[in-house]
Amino acid sequence: ICFKPYFKNQQNKNSTSSIPVENISLTHIRRPISKKRLGELLKKLSKIPETKEPVSAKKEKDVLGLNEVQKTVQVLKRTWLDRDDESTNPTKVKRDILDLAMKRLVEEVAFVFDISLARAGKKIKRRLKMLANEPS
Repeated sequence: ICFKPYFKNQQNKNSTSSIPVENISLTHIRRPISKKRLGELLKKLSKIPETKEPVSAKKEKDVLGLNEVQKTVQVLKRTWLDRDDESTNPTKVKRDILDLAMKRLVEEVAFVFDISLARAGKKIKRRLKMLANEPS
């Protein structure tokens, strides 16, 4: 089975991966999330968490490696809130994690809702910006 990137960019425009059918179960390839479930997750994105968890770069990278949309949403929300927290100074590593989580969620939203990457990014950022407007 051959795979090509759905959203092509300069780095991956010529990429192709092939996986023998008998090894497909060993991969972390998953089906896209449903529109309904993704809509629910996007709503949760704008809700302030009950407890503020500290952002650990290693933990967040490990969580993103799981390739689970729900966990990506949690990482994105945590790192977004950490970025806005004046008591912390976001490091480059934390900004990179925020960017990676955003990129992954943008691609998922764009694919599932059949919209452009730019529109998906705006949709997510609009939800994240609601965090700042909600009373804590």
